[in-house]
Amino acid sequence: MKRFLAVACVLLLLASPAAAQSGPRLGAYYGVDLAALPHPGDQHLGLLYAAPAFGAVEWYSSLEVFFNHLADGSVWQLSINLRARPWHSGATPSPLYVGAGLDVRSGTFDPGMLVGVEVPARATRPFLEFRLFGTDIDRASYDVIGGLTFALH
Repeated sequence: MKRFLAVACVLLLLASPAAAQSGPRLGAYYGVDLAALPHPGDQHLGLLYAAPAFGAVEWYSSLEVFFNHLADGSVWQLSINLRARPWHSGATPSPLYVGAGLDVRSGTFDPGMLVGVEVPARATRPFLEFRLFGTDIDRASYDVIGGLTFALH
């Protein structure tokens, strides 16, 4: 947990107000869990919401459904994160972002980190992201997701 808090503090220190996003965004994505345990190869669909929080930091939450686990009841996952774009060029935000947060799935609460790239188009932005949730390396979730976000006006 101490490492998680240290990473979150570093993200906030690296963030620049010039890299802040212009407004809230809604997105959809497809992902795969690359971990060997507890759910190898889990495929999931999700919705995400990103909105400015303060400075260059955004709220970044998502809700996922694991469609290959409908029978065992562990079909959803909620992630509540903060993300920032620490490197930028002038007034243009960097396509690279980093974040940290909390993952809730089937009654467990795990800290996590994420790193991604979002193409800075205007209304629609494709993205690719890597997520790591969990403190036990043998049972952590390593997810790769890709999708689109849309500006809300």
